[in-house]
Amino acid sequence: MAKVVKRKGHHQRRHRAASAMPYTLIDEMQASATTPVPEAHRIHQLTQMWEALAALETQPSPPADAWRVCSDAVNLMETLVECGPWMDCQGQLVDVLDGSGLLKEAIAAMAGLVLAPQQQVPPPGSLHCVRMVLIDYAEALGRLNERSVIRCHRMTAKRILEVRRGKRQPGDVVVEI
Repeated sequence: MAKVVKRKGHHQRRHRAASAMPYTLIDEMQASATTPVPEAHRIHQLTQMWEALAALETQPSPPADAWRVCSDAVNLMETLVECGPWMDCQGQLVDVLDGSGLLKEAIAAMAGLVLAPQQQVPPPGSLHCVRMVLIDYAEALGRLNERSVIRCHRMTAKRILEVRRGKRQPGDVVVEI
């Protein structure tokens, strides 16, 4: 018979590795295919996004988290545009378009904020393209079903992990903060 001995001061813990995946496959499978993301979640995400953009536009030294939140939204929009079609709440496949035509410029603007740190507050209008892409993202968030949005989050997280592991696609911009 095996004997289990606990050492003083040491606790047996099961640690789940910090996951870069915001949602699991089970989350995706259980998500609604007929309704959008619940309103409270949408409002929370969009509020964070707009507050982060305002911080980038106005604060002399915005927190790194403001950059991360805006960058995440731009990355999610990139996934929606490049990896569609997606399912809407009526069960129809729809393509999410870069309605503003400024997605690539928004990606470059987000990278430029980190790569040019001497620029305390971005020049007026330099984040206009980011604002327009965030408007496009907000519209898509209200139109797509919850399952599609969660799938988009999972695909975006997977793509970012692959980039960090060195599997880069042409046009990928990698910024360490």
